[in-house]
Amino acid sequence: MLSLTDEGDLPVSRDRLENEISAFVTTRFIDRLVVWFGGHGLMRGRSQIWLLSGIHERNTDAVDVFAFTRALQKVNIGKFNRRLSAGQLSIISDCCLTTAKEVDGPYGTPVISRVGEYSSLNFDRFASTAPGASSFHISKDGNSTCLFTDCMLGALSGEVEEAIVRSDHRHSPAIVNHSLAQYLMKEIPDRAAVYGEYMEPDIATGLYPPDNVYLKLEPGLMPRTSASHRPPGEKRLDPGGVVAPEEGNEAQTPASDRIPPLWADDPDIAFRLDSAALHINSPSPFGVGEWVFPASKGDRQWQFVGNNPPSAVVSGKTLAILCDFEPDGFALDPFAGIIVRRSSPYVEIHVVQPRMNAVAILKDDHWTLVPIFHGTVAAMFTNLPRNVPLFDIANQRWDYMLCDALSTKTRALPRVADAPNLERGLYHSDDNPLPWINVAQLYALANEFANVTRLAQYMSEGSAGGLPFDIALLCATKLYWGFEDNQLVAYAHLPAATPQGFPGEWLLPVSWPAKAHVRLSGIAPITTIGWSFLRHERLLGADSPIVRFADRLSGAPSTGFNVSSTPDFLSAFGYRVFENTMADRAIDSDILQSRAGAAYQWSTHVQDHFDTWDQ
Repeated sequence: MLSLTDEGDLPVSRDRLENEISAFVTTRFIDRLVVWFGGHGLMRGRSQIWLLSGIHERNTDAVDVFAFTRALQKVNIGKFNRRLSAGQLSIISDCCLTTAKEVDGPYGTPVISRVGEYSSLNFDRFASTAPGASSFHISKDGNSTCLFTDCMLGALSGEVEEAIVRSDHRHSPAIVNHSLAQYLMKEIPDRAAVYGEYMEPDIATGLYPPDNVYLKLEPGLMPRTSASHRPPGEKRLDPGGVVAPEEGNEAQTPASDRIPPLWADDPDIAFRLDSAALHINSPSPFGVGEWVFPASKGDRQWQFVGNNPPSAVVSGKTLAILCDFEPDGFALDPFAGIIVRRSSPYVEIHVVQPRMNAVAILKDDHWTLVPIFHGTVAAMFTNLPRNVPLFDIANQRWDYMLCDALSTKTRALPRVADAPNLERGLYHSDDNPLPWINVAQLYALANEFANVTRLAQYMSEGSAGGLPFDIALLCATKLYWGFEDNQLVAYAHLPAATPQGFPGEWLLPVSWPAKAHVRLSGIAPITTIGWSFLRHERLLGADSPIVRFADRLSGAPSTGFNVSSTPDFLSAFGYRVFENTMADRAIDSDILQSRAGAAYQWSTHVQDHFDTWDQ
């Protein structure tokens, strides 16, 4: 067993974690690896981050849990035990999963950097609380302990009858993963409710009988307590992994003291979002079937930005981005163009060219790469930097996948265990890819990559918008980039999949064979999990201009980077910078004169599809 604590003034640092855990897992034969973390944590997008001792000094002193889990799949867990169908991994975390309120949040490490093939692992995931929520402490017999840990250790000590399976299992009586999960899902909310708090674990079990045992019990052994009994000595409940002072509860200490006044604390947020939604739903300035020719550049209401005037027939709603500020500049595909329309109090960005995937918007020396999805409109607000809520036109609701700042007041983040139920609601419409990306990432967090592949196969055939890059990234056996009609595009090879026994199977074929050269929607991720995946995959052997650019990104829920990284961005994406002549602030001449080096940077990468990685 390896135990890493901060006792004796020895900090649990990133370097210590990487050195000791790497040595531990690579020098042993392991059939089941159990990782138990207790401390501070947060969510960034869908990514769970464990914070280490030095997070106040270095925003890299953290663990990216998803990247860590993926890295452990290359350690050969269970490989040398022929009795097991697959190695076993159990991740247990007792920490807050509230969203980060910093503009530039922490970066996590995958802990292990190891080149090799991924192996299939059966996976149990026990998280103390739901995404976006706090975990709590109790004061017990003069000592502070975590509520979730206290309940789980009590059950694993054989103290709780409700956690014990006494029949219908080869190893009965025993505590197994599903009985432990059922006990915790009931006991944690009940125990928290005693103190007037709400806390619900997020648990997904993937270890299969008969090898899903956590504790074998002696026959006839009776537990000392039951789940309905709260052990004596519990006095108070404190949120967030820090012991609160006597005068009351305190929220978890943030990773940084630089907390801007975000709308999460603004009572007018509902009104402002409703106002933006009303503007989005207003009649389009372009009629369907109309040829679009913007007015001259001297007209402040209309402005064309780009190289090629968008003289195209409008086939639907053209509004793609809504801002409550005047952008300083734009970066676009050099063969594309946008129309900027000013309709107080907003600046509208219209896209009439269907192949445009994203527009980069510059404001106050920071770029935000805003995705363009059919059926959605992205919103950007002055008081909400680095966050981009997306309005789903068909369902008339806001999606906060790229917006952490509003999560605690306006949404409940889905749990990993919710993925199957969420998937059932997808097949009636596939116009908007955001819910599909959301479900695919939840499956990935539960290590259910067969389900991710199934979604990817379906979208590669049945989705009007094509297969999103963020979904293909999670399951592709090969990923590469190339040029089509002078435009940089991404491709993937997909493994075979079967939908049998899963939501939507009645709509789908019996099975899908493996596919090669599937063109993707987008050339890079839009989500935190996607960029984290690219960043850490580079450490595991992959490389390309876009992968290298991942290191330049700020730790924000949306894809953002400082103006100093403009040349790297242009080289990776092949974009060009265009000045907004109506803005009050001019772009620095060095930035404005930057030119995409895509032809040079990508020439050796796209030749014969050389730039690939295999998972």
